[in-house]
Amino acid sequence: MSKIVEQMKSIVGEKNVITSKVDRMAYSRDLTPYLAVPEMVIFVEDTNQVVKILGVASSNDIPITPRGGGASFQGSSLPVRGGIILDLSRMNKILEISKDDLVAIVQPGVRYETFQHELERHGLSFPHDVGSHDAATLGGILASDSNGHHAYRHGRVGSWIQGMEVVLLDGTVLELGTRAPRYNMGYNLSALFAGSQGTLGIITKAILRIVPKMPVSATIGGFFQNLDDLMAASHAITMSGVDAGTLEATDGYTVNTISDVMNLGFPKCEGNFEAILKDSTRRICNISSAS
Repeated sequence: MSKIVEQMKSIVGEKNVITSKVDRMAYSRDLTPYLAVPEMVIFVEDTNQVVKILGVASSNDIPITPRGGGASFQGSSLPVRGGIILDLSRMNKILEISKDDLVAIVQPGVRYETFQHELERHGLSFPHDVGSHDAATLGGILASDSNGHHAYRHGRVGSWIQGMEVVLLDGTVLELGTRAPRYNMGYNLSALFAGSQGTLGIITKAILRIVPKMPVSATIGGFFQNLDDLMAASHAITMSGVDAGTLEATDGYTVNTISDVMNLGFPKCEGNFEAILKDSTRRICNISSAS
């Protein structure tokens, strides 16, 4: 392994290769309860470095696990077979934001929160949201085909990918998709890589569809004494045509516990839903009251 370490240092520089056990332990966990310790952690800064590292790893049968923010609840950030953690957090550039084409081109290490703040400066938005938005990177979101809070309205994140640059295990670089809004020639390979969690290749760039930012939004929480009433209200909201970006239900035990621990003063209930709305707040309140 010492020979491999020296090869990796020659590619990315000595300071970008971690081999000490203490530092490697910091990469052995994500948000799951599981533990897997890598033999090496490597920071990369561009696609060319990824290509070279994968070439060395492939020829020596060394497993590679790509990692972004490590905010996964799926274990996808863990090196279950040891080998190398490839940390992509330094590939964190927003390469382009186009209001004309309504696309953004980003590197995988861009954090969701950073991306959203930059889009807002241009009056734009990437409507797919995740709970760990302050930690999650776009590469991790795409690689897991995240099903975030706004999937109720906007679907999984895969439907917002127009193209990708990916590096295969042997170092081959593929350019997938296009920035064109309409394109129906050939296979939609970007959708295949979305959700592959690094098993098919490593995402080094993505072309994402973006939309104008809505001028107004509101959040409503509804508390119910009966779960059947909660579900009936949720369905009635959907059928009313109200533009709810998020509609999430929570059981009463969870709501009551959170309220007690955090001293939020929520009314005791058997269930709660939260709706994030673009408009029609009064209609939501009327439907909930009727249920």
